Amino acid sequence: MNTTPYPIRTQISLSPDLKRLIEASGARLKESLSGYLRQAAILRMMLEDIEKNDLKMVAGTVVGSVAKSRSGWKQIKNVSIWQRQERRNENRHRS
Repeated sequence: MNTTPYPIRTQISLSPDLKRLIEASGARLKESLSGYLRQAAILRMMLEDIEKNDLKMVAGTVVGSVAKSRSGWKQIKNVSIWQRQERRNENRHRS
């Protein structure tokens, strides 16, 4: 991703407390407010990508972990009938 030059000016509103915290962190890192916020935005996007990839990996692991022959769905011929039976059973347990 090309981060320079910065041709588009963007304005945001920050609470005074948040602005002070960001400026203090930026000062420790010798970064401007805008540089700090740009870096924060990039890190957020990277974390979202990592989370999305982690979720895909978990889904792939779970979906692939049960053999089709052992899933239990072969026994169910009509899903609608099965759902009604399950709901009736739930209602009996709640009473």
